[in-house]
Amino acid sequence: MYRTNIKPDTRGICVVNITDTNGSKVLSYSGSYALIIGESDYTAGWSKLNSIPSELDQVESVLKDQSFVVKRYANIESKHALFLFDSCFSGTVFKSKNKPKIPRQITQAMAKPVRQFITAGSADEAVPAKSTFTPAFVDALRYAKADMYKDGYVTAKELGLYLKNIVSEFTEQTPQYGTIRDYDLSRGDFVFKVGGKNQSQTVVQSKVFQDRLRGGGLGPKMVRIPAGSFRMGDIQGGGGSDEQPVHRVSVGKFAMGMYEVTFAEYDKFADATGRKKPDDEGWGRGNRPVINVSWNDATAYAKWLSNQTGKKYRLPTEAEWEYAARAGTETKYWWGNDIGKNRANCDSCGSQWDNKQTAPVGSFSANQFGLYDTVGNLWEWTCSEYEKKYNGKEKQCVRNASRLSLRGGSWNYNARLVRSAYRINWWSTFRLHNVGFRVSRLVTLYYF
Repeated sequence: MYRTNIKPDTRGICVVNITDTNGSKVLSYSGSYALIIGESDYTAGWSKLNSIPSELDQVESVLKDQSFVVKRYANIESKHALFLFDSCFSGTVFKSKNKPKIPRQITQAMAKPVRQFITAGSADEAVPAKSTFTPAFVDALRYAKADMYKDGYVTAKELGLYLKNIVSEFTEQTPQYGTIRDYDLSRGDFVFKVGGKNQSQTVVQSKVFQDRLRGGGLGPKMVRIPAGSFRMGDIQGGGGSDEQPVHRVSVGKFAMGMYEVTFAEYDKFADATGRKKPDDEGWGRGNRPVINVSWNDATAYAKWLSNQTGKKYRLPTEAEWEYAARAGTETKYWWGNDIGKNRANCDSCGSQWDNKQTAPVGSFSANQFGLYDTVGNLWEWTCSEYEKKYNGKEKQCVRNASRLSLRGGSWNYNARLVRSAYRINWWSTFRLHNVGFRVSRLVTLYYF
């Protein structure tokens, strides 16, 4: 390996020639450069922002971890400034045998030019003195929180979506992201390689809450789900006709059960109301998800929970369920298009419970929103009436209907039938050993 002299056409980036095992030379970029600018001293009555220096330290640290050469300026004298987030890489670098295997979508993203931007808020939004955007940006790369596909890489699109969701959850800011409107300069993507550092739990834990019950104790763990929009339905193709048409739905902020409702939680409701407890099939109760519950049973539990907490609990709509299960992704499962091994409990999912029984809640990894078991384990009741093709009822709750929608798949259904888009329907009194539910809680809920 040797370094050539820097020439004007390299745009200031040192070009490295790598010789692979076949003796072929492959060109690669040896350096990535970042300019960090911060302003903390204001005049005309504006107070000094004391947090800026430490925030710049965090950003500089995480970029250096990514092998960036960082140049830092504390203040800028110019009246106007324009900054472009620019990258243009060659996918041929990955032909080198001494490089790790790179996912195809990453090589494609890096092979084409792009001009991208990510901002802390929209044009008419004030940004608070203590930044939420900066620590979220640092966590996104340092702890791989923005790695939605769990492939070891964070693209600028993933980063933008993550920051938009997480920052708007804790502030009135709405981060913006995208590319400039130029076809030739909007086809690629900026890519960060992220590692396996222990994740900070600061933001994750603050999204989780439990409401106190009037009768004593706490309700189920709930996760705040940020507002957003998504494409609903059979995006990848090959699904059923009732997964059509693929359409965009926008959802307001709400909260979703971190886990499926457990026997321990449901039994507490049954004891308090004199309701008959469902059979556990001999698999155990406690932290196993409750089974053999009908839609009527599930809605009664949600109504009891509302009375106990003074909050508005109910079953999620189909749209809320799929939005929460996808967690910003458009693949068959929240981790990708392949079911993999031991990622969920279904027929041939590679877990110890496959095609035998339910798994205790939280036995597998959570999705990007922090929800567990949205793939397999149990079919989950929604509050939406089933339609053979989407026509708006997936965004609504009903008091009763002849057929109700269920989502998620179960321990005895195969991989195709536990996709995020897959749906089935049963009547409201139906009970079975592969059916359960999770609750949602209203925060500010609306659709467009």
